[in-house]
Amino acid sequence: MNMKKRWRNTGKTFLSMMLTAAILAGCGASDKSVKTSDTGVGTESTDVVTLNILTTKISSNLSEYPDTHVMDAMADRIGVKINLIEADTDKYNVYIASGDGFDLVLTSTTYFDQLIQGGVVAPLDDMLESYGSDIAANIPETVAFSRDNWSNGTGSLYFLPCQIGVDSQGVYQSMGPITRWDYYAQMGYPETENLDEWLDMLGSMQKAHPETDSGLPVYGVSMFSDWGMWCYKFPLACYYGYNELSGAATGLFQPSTMEYSNLLEEDGLFWASMDYYFKANQKGILDPDAFVTNFDDYKAKASNGQLLTGPAVFAMGSFNSDHFNEAAGYEVIPTAWANHWGGTDCTAGWIDKCFGISSKSAYPQKAMEFLNYIYSYDGCRELYSGVEGVDYNTEDGTPSLTQESIDLYLENGTAWKESGLGFDRNIVGLGNYVIHPDDGKTLSLFMDPSVYENVLTTCQKDFSEYYGVKYPDEIFARYRETYGLSDQSNTDAFTVALMPAAPDDISRIEAGLSEYALSQASKIILAPDSAKFEALKEETMKEFDRMGIQEVMDWYGAEWEKAKKKAEKYS
Repeated sequence: MNMKKRWRNTGKTFLSMMLTAAILAGCGASDKSVKTSDTGVGTESTDVVTLNILTTKISSNLSEYPDTHVMDAMADRIGVKINLIEADTDKYNVYIASGDGFDLVLTSTTYFDQLIQGGVVAPLDDMLESYGSDIAANIPETVAFSRDNWSNGTGSLYFLPCQIGVDSQGVYQSMGPITRWDYYAQMGYPETENLDEWLDMLGSMQKAHPETDSGLPVYGVSMFSDWGMWCYKFPLACYYGYNELSGAATGLFQPSTMEYSNLLEEDGLFWASMDYYFKANQKGILDPDAFVTNFDDYKAKASNGQLLTGPAVFAMGSFNSDHFNEAAGYEVIPTAWANHWGGTDCTAGWIDKCFGISSKSAYPQKAMEFLNYIYSYDGCRELYSGVEGVDYNTEDGTPSLTQESIDLYLENGTAWKESGLGFDRNIVGLGNYVIHPDDGKTLSLFMDPSVYENVLTTCQKDFSEYYGVKYPDEIFARYRETYGLSDQSNTDAFTVALMPAAPDDISRIEAGLSEYALSQASKIILAPDSAKFEALKEETMKEFDRMGIQEVMDWYGAEWEKAKKKAEKYS
């Protein structure tokens, strides 16, 4: 394949004086090792520029493994490497207030007006014409939407979201009723009809396996406390068919109906979560350290096999990869009562992960070339699937992964991370399920249905054999059809993207509500009995009312209806 022909020539870069200016500006840096580009994209200069990307913490492998052969391939193509500045909220706010120290910002709709009004980000329109031909060709609807709605009324292009395209279900479910498949099989694959029976099943499992092989205690249910309200929102969001409104502390919606909901209302998801953890504690299966466990500790417990369920596969540490050659692992169990994650229409992308270029970057053209690369079909193929002739081969126009790449994927260990394969989705413009027009295969060859059976772990093979399917997600598709379960596929992406950031008064009320809810959670969950639980719920709801929960719900409800109406233009 001649890659040079298939990337569009996007022009010439700044002269060497701009490279010198970068040092003075303290943003991007020039790599003294010389790389040359064979793609037609790029510059007269042969220096490789390192672009600093400001982002909130996304726990990316890139931070731990920045030097990979996939990163080298990008440097060869466009003369760019990237460095993530993963900041906590306070540091992130300091960065964007000053506008110094970064070349690109990965941000959410909440910050758009502030960044534009403060002159922190630069308009991209002129550079789009000269250096963004793949962007213009591949995501014209998103570009138009961004100009219309994310420009602070200027009509200019400032922001581009990552992960544009349909989020298909894939090989397996990543969220839902998760448990140890090996233990579940030992119990005879018990079916459950509701969440209470699921907790009963976890209780029986913990009784059968009170300790790990190394003598560590096993818990049916746990949580982590350093992600704010996350554990009182997401673990059950999938079950009940919710998703969150980006940037909203308490705002939710149901994709199946596209109706607004509030996390803290009387029959809301917070109270479903309180009931779940309360019952787990009553059954003696709640981790006694749940309220002081952070996310890293949680993953360590899962890696050790100490947890019997969790909120998502990504939270279960290294257990699955450590046992990929065994019929042991954490799997989502299909049930007739829990809805499914995935399948979202991401035409508007991930709106909490949008790229803008700093107005103070010493390398704005290079930053634009980087954006063009991550929205190009070939660029995304390289980031997700690696280097042609190394990680995959093409015969008769059809690409296929090498066995070595498949083995790395299955092991999902250090070697996989060091390779750079499966590039962090938070930083790639097109979704990994998007089809490459030249070969009809997904941009991530690991996500192409033709390889699903080849990328199954031993545990997933055992799972599939039991349910009589080729790969795990097939059974979930059947359950959606048979039991009328929903996933996220009915989401109107533009409605979600059109929700404005809450005004300061609403944000203050929301923040207060969340803080109070967090302060009450442990008391409610550890209540000695149902009577005390109900008393604490009544007390908490009264305080929510006093603090202004109805005002928050009224504002979000009204804006949600406006967004749905406005979205009709794009849907």
